[in-house]
Amino acid sequence: MRFSISMAALIAAGSLTTGCVVIVDNDDETIVDGTRLATAQPTDRLPENTAMLGRYGTTDAGAVVIGWPASGFAFDFKGTEMTMTAEDGGKSIFDVIIDGQVQELRLDAGRHTYTIFKSASPARKRIEIRRRTEAFDSGPTTVIGIEAEGTVYPMDAPARKILFIGDSITAGYGTTGPDETCHYSVDTASPQQAYAVQTAQQLESDYHLVAISGRGAVYNYGNGQAPNMLANLNLGVPDNFDHYWAPTRYVPDVVVINLGTNDFSTWDPQHSFVNNYEALLYSVHAQYPEAEIVSAVGPMVSGAPDSKAVMGVKAAISRFEKAGGQADYVYLPWAKSGHVYGCDWHPGPDTARTMADTIAPVIARAAGWSIRD
Repeated sequence: MRFSISMAALIAAGSLTTGCVVIVDNDDETIVDGTRLATAQPTDRLPENTAMLGRYGTTDAGAVVIGWPASGFAFDFKGTEMTMTAEDGGKSIFDVIIDGQVQELRLDAGRHTYTIFKSASPARKRIEIRRRTEAFDSGPTTVIGIEAEGTVYPMDAPARKILFIGDSITAGYGTTGPDETCHYSVDTASPQQAYAVQTAQQLESDYHLVAISGRGAVYNYGNGQAPNMLANLNLGVPDNFDHYWAPTRYVPDVVVINLGTNDFSTWDPQHSFVNNYEALLYSVHAQYPEAEIVSAVGPMVSGAPDSKAVMGVKAAISRFEKAGGQADYVYLPWAKSGHVYGCDWHPGPDTARTMADTIAPVIARAAGWSIRD
């Protein structure tokens, strides 16, 4: 739905400012090999027709910097081998998804070359390489180059596009942890199993995740002083202001905002929260004027669904709509049974599915989309 907001309203709101992992299938194809290829000669570029997934930055030498959860590359590849040379702090994990089969690739500290796919004879495969872990632990990953022994064909991008702006809930913090008693570990992070990706898959949509654990719309968890999510809105790499991301590079049909949990983690910033969340709505609308906006809260808020975070988001939406904007609101609940909690009381897999089942119809109605059965 198209709508307009006056410039005066925008200004008033302040918005213009390693171990080795090998899988072998029946065709004797090596899917993922986490060992290093010492003899590889990487290039400082990606194969022609590489499809970029999510946001990224680039270096002067042409390397690609991957920091946002679920960001990476996709290929329609026919050939015998694909390798990736990357430089990392040593704690990053990537999901390598080949024809729907998922395996993890753990990166070692320093610069190394990893086999992504290998086959004795040419094979046609859809390959995705997506970042699983967040960048706050050991920094982003610099992909020096990807070499393909074969052909990479052009890929059709999904017609639908969603931008998710959020915190640990969106990033997949602790999603695969056994229960609420475990604490943060790279081993339990999984954006692919969190609600945002689950939602995008239901809607058969492309997606970008702009999400950092512990961050808020205004105030961070424990009143931490790192840049909040409004400050990260136009960055290709988390917290890195050298990598600007122009809004025109990815124009979503829908923007989902799930923030507020961390803002109220230390104290009650109600008045300033409402003002700044409203500014976030204006900023999103100014950058993506044709996009539907869906504001979500939950499930990790005290006193939900009548918490102060909920009231603050609703108040900001009300003010935004009085100025001519439009945003839908939805509360995302816990699952009633099953694997409800992940680490540190974060959503587990069943809660992630419940959240996706709750928000997908809201997005579909707003955008006029169907939902995959």
